[in-house]
Amino acid sequence: MSALFDHVERASKPTDVASSRPVNARFACACEDERGSFYVLNHRGEIRSTLSRDVVRYAVDLDANDGARARVVKHVPAYGKPFDAERVSVSPSGRHACASGERDEGSGARVVAACYVACLSAGVSTGFTGDDDSIRQAKELDDGVETRACAAIGVCEEEFEAVPNVRVVRCAWHPSADATLAMLTTDGVFRLINCDNVAAGGKPVVERCWKLDLNGSFPEASPLRPDVVDFAFAPANGWGAFTVYFLAKTGDLHAMCPVVPRGAKYPRVTLKHLAAENAAAAAWLDETFPELDDTRVPMLAAHVSKDEGRPVALQGPLPRSVSSTQGASEGEDALALAVSPAFFDLGVGGTVATLHANAAHVHILPSEVKPSWCDGPHRNVRGYTFVMSDASPSAPDLPKLLTVDTVRLSATPGEQSLAKVKFASVTWDPALRERVFVCVNGIVHSIVLTWLPVLETAAEDAVDENHADYGALPMPQVAALCDFDAPLVGLQPLGDPLAEGVVVTIRSDGTHRMLIPPPASAMAESGGDLATSAVAVQPQTLEAGSRSELRALSEGIRKDKMKGVDEIMKECGVTPEMKTGDPGSNEALAKCARALKEIYVDYARDVHDEVRTTALRLTAEIKRQKEEVTSLLKSANDAIERHNALVERIEDSAATHESIRERLRDLAEQEKTIPHPLSKAEKLLRSQMEAYEADLPLLKQRIDELNERASVATERDDDDIGYVGSRRVVGQSTPTDECGEDERKVRKALTAQGDSIKENVAKAKLIRELLLDD
Repeated sequence: MSALFDHVERASKPTDVASSRPVNARFACACEDERGSFYVLNHRGEIRSTLSRDVVRYAVDLDANDGARARVVKHVPAYGKPFDAERVSVSPSGRHACASGERDEGSGARVVAACYVACLSAGVSTGFTGDDDSIRQAKELDDGVETRACAAIGVCEEEFEAVPNVRVVRCAWHPSADATLAMLTTDGVFRLINCDNVAAGGKPVVERCWKLDLNGSFPEASPLRPDVVDFAFAPANGWGAFTVYFLAKTGDLHAMCPVVPRGAKYPRVTLKHLAAENAAAAAWLDETFPELDDTRVPMLAAHVSKDEGRPVALQGPLPRSVSSTQGASEGEDALALAVSPAFFDLGVGGTVATLHANAAHVHILPSEVKPSWCDGPHRNVRGYTFVMSDASPSAPDLPKLLTVDTVRLSATPGEQSLAKVKFASVTWDPALRERVFVCVNGIVHSIVLTWLPVLETAAEDAVDENHADYGALPMPQVAALCDFDAPLVGLQPLGDPLAEGVVVTIRSDGTHRMLIPPPASAMAESGGDLATSAVAVQPQTLEAGSRSELRALSEGIRKDKMKGVDEIMKECGVTPEMKTGDPGSNEALAKCARALKEIYVDYARDVHDEVRTTALRLTAEIKRQKEEVTSLLKSANDAIERHNALVERIEDSAATHESIRERLRDLAEQEKTIPHPLSKAEKLLRSQMEAYEADLPLLKQRIDELNERASVATERDDDDIGYVGSRRVVGQSTPTDECGEDERKVRKALTAQGDSIKENVAKAKLIRELLLDD
């Protein structure tokens, strides 16, 4: 793992610059994304990454070779100006990374804040281009790992130049919008920055910018001690998906709801179950998610409009309720905030851990924060939207912040003052849901909230009256994992509920320690007192602490009692010279047997504790999986119902289609019987028929004349008419060959007239048939 951590060594700084650093501009050079990749930042802004499971395997496996299984990637962003990087945050998908810190222009110039967004997914591993200082240094310090050069774009450079004493308190990527960066600065300004165009070389766009006004005084100047010291996104349950919590320096908790970036995606099922208690919330839902009623869209993108009428209100401070046996921290020494989802399904807002200079507080939110808006916007000369608490009568009631535990991190009050704090961190353990890690400077504590499963069981069994008093709850188990003289620059817990966990700590000199927290059962022997029951794991020797004990338990004996038979016999005084039946020999053998029995009794007790703890974990996991199966079955039933409804709709559509076709056929038949204007051909036929009808009387008269002539001609004798057609005229004595030219002409005319008569008779018959048809 040397390739992952050795580059972290920070450049030396003058003492005056280090002492002038704001308390909340603390280091955070390690982080993890939702894909399971672990990232480490050095002071030049170079980011190295590897898989988290390889780091965990390296920590718990004594036989693991250094770097043999880990693939380390070095990302070298091309920063516009060199700066001293102090914090890193990577988006859930691992596409974008944000590095922030300070930039000293040299020659006595002022020191200003610097923040850059790099697109890690667009990195190029085929060499370096350009003359940037960071790339040049990366060439010189190349240690053989895969190197990727990527672009980096500055964020809020003009704002930082305008106010030099402003520093970045924290940057975090929005859980529902992968390319939206949330930034909190020491002047109390909270920004939502869209980084969609960074991969294409575009600049980040500040979508929203709120000036958090905690007391309604409209502050303009940036204070030395910021009023808002940290923020965290609420769990994505109900309105919590749109809620952001802010921690004030006094330890008070404030909230803003709804806070939604443009393009953020949410499940439609989650949005449908939101309870809009007033018209404003319902109108906001309809405006932000116009496709909410479209069941074909499972994930809805937010359509966000500007706060032109009523900006989102800053709700708070949330009223606190502290047990009489547990006191709260005094003074303005709040440092960090961490919010975890609720561990029992009662619709609560979540479990909140706040870190102070001398103590850590654990709170429970009994309900979620509801949406609220201010009466009107208030802007200063730089365009910030001032937001303050909603004091109108229609404002929703704020949930009470129930303080369940207060853990003192120092035996002497005031020993760890706020001025001495150089590093502070509070994070929930991803491997054990009721564990929280807190760190102040170089001291790391593990706090196991043993009362969380008790509350969960009480909530399930509906016997809350048995645990009405907080004093009846079991005490938390606290252990100091390490105590370094120098402050840390990075801390990140790794692992998951189905695997062992490890806490990676990084010091400013580049050395790292992998802390393996003890199991909850092993800590029960300390009685909940502050103790150093675990030590840091050296990377050279990998003393795996309690995880090695678990490995030894699987082999039959705990690590601290792993004594062989020869060693036990030697301690008990058993030697080969002993004889059978000798009283001394019998006493030594009895002592040896008693020692072995004690070892195996301890082993059985530890195994019992581990089995009980594992059973609790498995019970909770089984319950979660049952709920998931129930949800999946419900979704499957809904899908079947939708399928059946779709089949019915298809059948109805087919029947409707056939009915429409039948109606179209009827309309076509009826259309033929409807009178319509004559076409050109029909008009021509009609005029011809009228002409034929006009000629019909004349033709009839002509036919009658021809009939009369024909009848007259047939009534005469042959001797009177001579030849008709081919007949000869006998009355003439003139020979045939003596016929003249006139006779031939007459015969020809008679033949033509006979043909014409036949044609006229045929035409007359045709005309009579046509008239009869009409």
